[in-house]
Amino acid sequence: MKSLKENWKKITVIVLVSVIVDILLHQIIPVTMADIYAPSIFVEHGWFPQAAGIALIVTFGALAAVFVLIQKNLPGKKLSKGLLYGVSFAGLWLIGFIEMCTVWGTSFATEVTNWLPDGVPIILMSLLLGIFTATDSDPATGNKMRGKVTPVLVIAAFYFVGRYFAYWVVRTDVGPNPFATFLWTLAMAVWMGIMYTALSPGSRGDSPTTRALWFGGVVLGIDWLIFHLFMLIFFEMPVLDLVIRPGLDVLFVILGVFVFEKLAGKQTASSPH
Repeated sequence: MKSLKENWKKITVIVLVSVIVDILLHQIIPVTMADIYAPSIFVEHGWFPQAAGIALIVTFGALAAVFVLIQKNLPGKKLSKGLLYGVSFAGLWLIGFIEMCTVWGTSFATEVTNWLPDGVPIILMSLLLGIFTATDSDPATGNKMRGKVTPVLVIAAFYFVGRYFAYWVVRTDVGPNPFATFLWTLAMAVWMGIMYTALSPGSRGDSPTTRALWFGGVVLGIDWLIFHLFMLIFFEMPVLDLVIRPGLDVLFVILGVFVFEKLAGKQTASSPH
C-alpha cells in the first residue's frame, strides 16, 4: 500500500490521460453492438457518456493500482514491466471481446475493432505506469517459470474444465456453434496460463493458498469482473449472470494456481541442493 500512497498523483494523472485517450478513440472508432438485450437505463435516459466515463476511470484505476502493487516483484526493466502487464490485460480483453462472436454471432473483425479503443489505452497506461511508477529489477528475479510450459498447461486445464462446467452445469450463455465455443475456450484457457506465468512473480505470500488467492482474486479477478459488469452500461442484463460467469472463471483459475504451486513446492523441496 505504501507504493500506492507514494505514487497516487502519478497514478491519477496517468489514469485520466488513458481514459481521455480511450474516449477519443471511441469517437473515432464507434462500438458496434449486437441488438440482443434492451438498452440500459443509462442509454434510455441519456446518461451513457457519464456512466461510461465513470466506469472507465474505475476500470483503469483498478488496473493501475494492481500494477503498482505487483510491479516490484516482476522481472526486468521498468518499461518491460509495463509492456508485459499491458499486453497481458489487453490480450485478455481482446479474447473477451471475441467471445461475443461465439455467443452473439457478431463478426471477428467487428469485435477486434470494438476492442481497439480499449486495448490501445490499456497498453499505453501500462507503459506510462512502468516508466513513471515502477522500479528496475533483475530479469531473473522471481521469474523461474518463464519459458516453462507446465504452469500454462495446468492453469489452462483448470480454466477449460471450469468453463465447460459453467456451460453444461450452470448453463451460462454459450453460442450455437460448439466448435467455435471450443476454440474460444481453448484460446482463453491458454491465455490465462500465459498471464499467470508472466505476472505470478508479483503475487504475494509464500503459501500456495495465498498466492493462488492473490493472483486469481486480485490480479485477474478484479479486472475480469469489471470487464463483465461493463455490459450493464450498454444493456439491461441480469447482474447475477455477469457475476457468476467471471466468478467461476476466477474460481477455477485459483484452483489451478493452487495445484501448480503445490506441485512446484514439492518439486523444489525434493530437488537436491
